[in-house]
Amino acid sequence: MFFFQQPQSPVCKVYLATQQPLSFLCVEAWQEVSWIGPVKAGFSTTFTCFSTCSPNCTYTWFLKNRTHTGSTLMWTPDGRDSKVDLRCTVLRMPEASLFSTITSIVEITNPISVQPSPQNTFPALNLSLDLECHDDSGSGLLSDPSQLVLWYKDGQEMMLDKQNGSLHFDSLLPSDGGFYQCEAFVSRQTSVFSRGYLLSFHETELKWTPSKPGTFQNLTCVAENVAAGRSAEATKVVEVKGTPLSGSEQVQLNGLLLISFLIVSFDLSRFHPVY
Repeated sequence: MFFFQQPQSPVCKVYLATQQPLSFLCVEAWQEVSWIGPVKAGFSTTFTCFSTCSPNCTYTWFLKNRTHTGSTLMWTPDGRDSKVDLRCTVLRMPEASLFSTITSIVEITNPISVQPSPQNTFPALNLSLDLECHDDSGSGLLSDPSQLVLWYKDGQEMMLDKQNGSLHFDSLLPSDGGFYQCEAFVSRQTSVFSRGYLLSFHETELKWTPSKPGTFQNLTCVAENVAAGRSAEATKVVEVKGTPLSGSEQVQLNGLLLISFLIVSFDLSRFHPVY
């Protein structure tokens, strides 16, 4: 039976407890995976696996199709994942028999994003635009103006004369629309991929005439980027107000209800993917 606990202090722990009755005796195997959270892209986190296995036991970690041995694991997320499965398996030696195994879901926060500069700038055709690789947390990952930053559009690296934290467009063209990411090299061996920015020039408008007052309607907008293989959705709950006309369910309105979903700057990492 699995138990998950998240104490008030910033320490996340996952417990596994199993009981195997033998006559009137009970043999208990107990295992724990712990780390100091939160887990952030670009920063190292040390995970510790502990169990009641003794005297000679080996610990094996399974993370993103790779294996690591030892009771501790140090890992630096690169920003590509919002959560990962981390499994620790304990074997009793020398017979290499399974003592216990546990899988924990590790959620990852990514402080790096792509934002228009200045913020709240809406892209428009034939106008200039600047995109910046931005550290939302102010943690210092992008503190050096000369550090190497690569840019990607729809998953493909862009060949630029200057590889820094800014991407400038003199005059936006329809072909400039797409899904943009930056990759910031925070050290010689560590880089962080940003959350994505969907550059689009269109608004999606929905015109709807409500018919039943006192009801609620869920309106969902789905944004898809086929080239990047990503999509996102957002839902708005609308309350219908008014008085029905005599002899009908029509609502007396002065005009149509206009609902506009602006999908210029969807941050796809914040929405559930649509498959």
